[in-house]
Amino acid sequence: MRKFNSIYSIFLFNMIPVAGVLWFNWRVFDMFWFFWLETLVISFFDSIKILFSQYGRTESEHRLNYRAAIKFFIIRFIIFWFYLIFLVVFIGIMGKTSKGSDMFRTLLFQDLVFNLSILLLIIVQVNHLVKDFFMEKKHLQTAADSFSAVFDSRQIFMHIAIIVCAFLNMFLSDETFVKFSVTLVFCLLKFFFSYKYHQREEGSLMHSN
Repeated sequence: MRKFNSIYSIFLFNMIPVAGVLWFNWRVFDMFWFFWLETLVISFFDSIKILFSQYGRTESEHRLNYRAAIKFFIIRFIIFWFYLIFLVVFIGIMGKTSKGSDMFRTLLFQDLVFNLSILLLIIVQVNHLVKDFFMEKKHLQTAADSFSAVFDSRQIFMHIAIIVCAFLNMFLSDETFVKFSVTLVFCLLKFFFSYKYHQREEGSLMHSN
């Protein structure tokens, strides 16, 4: 039952950028910009988990993993800025469904629906951190080195989605078809890799079970 609820919640949350494209006039770039921010926010909260992870230590040895947490977030941040350049150039500027003014409007957080979606994302992550990580004492079962700074399913998804969706966005001729195709491919890929990321995280938080 818990596994079903996880799949259901992951699917619903991954529908936010798709719903934005279909019903709130988001462009393809907005959908990718949301995912970029989502991944950055999740990385920030993963850094907090690394900071407080205590697996393999006795109660008297508990300490904060400052170096591991800072190193993790800096590596992620550098990688994400590299991806952002590709998003802005190949999807935001060169894409069939994008306009410069609309792209900068979203980048500057002037879209209310987009901003509310980011707020919801942060609330979900805070709830997950407090309820699932600290209140259930999973920080005592988690190792600081169990989070990969470079290679995980969300990073792999970033590679694949940018290449596939940027290709569709740049070379297909019909704008409506481009928007539908990119949205569909993005939704399916994101759901698959988000679920894989969730499974990996659940596994990393259960070392002592």
